Amino acid sequence: MPLKTDFAPAERLGKEEILKQYHFVKDSKEIIGEVFDKIPVMILILNIHRQMVYANKYFKKIIKIDDISGLIGLRPGEIFACVYSDKTPGGCGTTVFCKNCGAVNSILASLKGVGDIVVPHVDNERFKPVWHLFVARTNRRDELLAYLKEHGISAGIHYP
Repeated sequence: MPLKTDFAPAERLGKEEILKQYHFVKDSKEIIGEVFDKIPVMILILNIHRQMVYANKYFKKIIKIDDISGLIGLRPGEIFACVYSDKTPGGCGTTVFCKNCGAVNSILASLKGVGDIVVPHVDNERFKPVWHLFVARTNRRDELLAYLKEHGISAGIHYP
């Protein structure tokens, strides 16, 4: 039975799945971490359930922690101790007050239209991505291409 919510979806990934996402990003450190750790602002990578799967070194510096493992899977309001984040079983984003929260509204707006995107996943130690292409499949290909180009992200159709 789904968790009750007064605003954003309450569903979350379980600990095992969120740790898989964390390790995927962490193991991609030579690409993601190296770049994000050089940017002097806080960066959080959230999944489609608004759960944190990665934070850069400036995030750790600002909130004065060395290890983010206890924060993996939490939502922003839970990380930053929003007074409403523990008022419902669904946590951050699920109370009636969250309708006015700039953070959850920005996150939800950024997630619009990405729900059907599928990226390849190779669950095999012998194979590593080459990173010259980031392949995604979606039923809304043309919309995704237009959105990426509008935001200055080079994109194209590799296999029509």
